[in-house]
Amino acid sequence: MGGRVEHTTLVSCAYGHAVTLELFPHAVLRQSSKVTGGRPARLVNTVRGKITDLSKHSASRLREFLTTWWVPDRQRVMAWTFTIKRPVTPAEWRQLWQCWRNKANRQGAAAVYRVELQKRKVPHVHMTAWMPNRGEEFWQQQELFTDGWLDTITPRQADGTRVYDAAELHRAVNGRLVEDHSAWAIYESLHSSKKGQSGWVGKQWGIIGRRYFKRRESVQLELTLPQYWAFRRIVSRWLRSKGSRHYGLPAHGKWLRCIPSDVSKRIVDFVSQPVAAVERQ
Repeated sequence: MGGRVEHTTLVSCAYGHAVTLELFPHAVLRQSSKVTGGRPARLVNTVRGKITDLSKHSASRLREFLTTWWVPDRQRVMAWTFTIKRPVTPAEWRQLWQCWRNKANRQGAAAVYRVELQKRKVPHVHMTAWMPNRGEEFWQQQELFTDGWLDTITPRQADGTRVYDAAELHRAVNGRLVEDHSAWAIYESLHSSKKGQSGWVGKQWGIIGRRYFKRRESVQLELTLPQYWAFRRIVSRWLRSKGSRHYGLPAHGKWLRCIPSDVSKRIVDFVSQPVAAVERQ
C-alpha cells in the first residue's frame, strides 16, 4: 500500500541545488526559479477592465524599477510634485498630462511618476527625475519642469496670451534636490505604494524616457539551499525589527526587499561560513 506523500516547504520550493541572489546598492532581488511548461492559453473576446487602484503586483514592479534602474550619466536627481488648483475632469486631466509628457519626451526627460488623487478629488503627480548635470540641456529641462507645467495647465486667452493665477505660481510645481538618489528611490517607491493615498482611476504610474535608463550593476551570489533558508530567516527578522510590514519572504518565486547592501553582504557572509563539526564526548 502506498503511503501518503506530504511535500514539505523545502521540497516544494526547490527547483535546483542553488539559489541566485542579486545585491543592489539598496535592495536584494531573487529572480523566479519556478519552471512552467507550455504556452499560456490565449484569451479570446476579453475586455480589459479599468485600473481602479495600485495593485500589489503593480506596486512591486514600481519598487523594483526604482531600485534596480537609473540614469548613470545624470547624477542630479530632483523630486517634483505637480498639482492643479482649479477643478478638472478626469478626461481633461489626462489630456493635460499627455500634453506635458509629449513635451518631456521631445526634450529628453528621464523620470518615473505616480498619479494620486487628493482629498478634493483632483489628481496630482509625484515624480523622480534624473536631470542633466549642467549646461544648456539642464536649463531647458528645468524650464520644462516649472514653466512648462504652468503653460500646460493655463489656457490661452483670445489674444493668444496666458494669464497666470498667483496661487498657481506657488503651488503648481514643487521641486527639491535629492542628495542620495538611491535612498530617495526607495522612499519614493514605498510612499507611492500606499493604497490609502491612491484612488485615481487609470494608469497609476509610468516612465518617461525609458531609453535613458540602464539597469544598475549588481553583485550576483549563489547560495546553497541550507544557506538560502538561513538567509531568509535572518532577513525576515531584520525587516521585522525595522518595522517593515512586508518582512516575510516567499518560499519560492521572485521577491525584492529594500535592504542596504552592507547589511545584505554581512548576512551572506555569515550564512556562508562553514559550520564546524562538534565531536560529542
